[in-house]
Amino acid sequence: MTTTPTKELIELLSESMLFSGINRRHLARLASIGDEQTFKKGDFVFRQDDIGNSVYLVLEGAVRISKTVPGMGEEALAVCRTGNSFGEMALI
Repeated sequence: MTTTPTKELIELLSESMLFSGINRRHLARLASIGDEQTFKKGDFVFRQDDIGNSVYLVLEGAVRISKTVPGMGEEALAVCRTGNSFGEMALI
């Protein structure tokens, strides 16, 4: 983000499981270095086996996490809604 983080974004970060317990000053810093992206319904954020380089926080809407099971097709693993994060394995 290129602008000062909003109070709403900082609040959303503080309420997420991944960032709960972090003080507001650090949350503001995280929010200021983040990059807001918009995806349309049906877009892929990333695909199975991609090398992760980002953690995502859903600001609005929902994201379905799924994987392809050989011989069976797509299997839904989770649905992330506003305030949920995903892609945490990129931190490890």
